[in-house]
Order: sequence, then C-alpha cells, then structure tokens
Amino acid sequence: MTLANNTNYGASFYTFDAKIVQGSTQVDYLEDSYAYYDEEPQEELRPGVRTEGVIAFGPVDPKQPFQLRLSWTSDNYNVNTRHVVFQITP
Repeated sequence: MTLANNTNYGASFYTFDAKIVQGSTQVDYLEDSYAYYDEEPQEELRPGVRTEGVIAFGPVDPKQPFQLRLSWTSDNYNVNTRHVVFQITP
C-alpha cells in the first residue's frame, strides 16, 4: 500500500491496528509474518511525506466480501480522524 500525508501537520498510521472484517470474523495484522520480507509502510509521516510497504494478514475467504480498516491520527488535534475503510468485493 501507499500512504501519503498531504496535510500541513504530521500524521501517524498504526499498522498494529489494521484489521480485516469478514462477516462476524476479524482478521488481525500479522506482526511477525516471515512469509513476507517486504518493508512495512512508515508509521509517522511528516507533512508532504509518502511511504510504501506491505501489511500481511491472516487468510480470508476470497469468495466473500470483506472490509479493510486502517487507523490514523493527525498532529492537528482539531482534526477528528476516523478509520479509513475499504470495501472489498470479489
């Protein structure tokens, strides 16, 4: 995935809090996935910074829809941040 901070404030992305939700099942981020040697995205992004990386999860049913939920915060405490949610449909 590619993340970009196009604001005038620092922002943080929390890899450890990334989740997949499929029906009533939650699939957590695999912190120690040795199957992937790619780098993860940086978590703290200064204004104008862009990062790329891989986040690995446990298995999901590829024939069923699911949500990918990502959390982030801003150094601007006036910003009310919400999860970024992607709806994935086979």
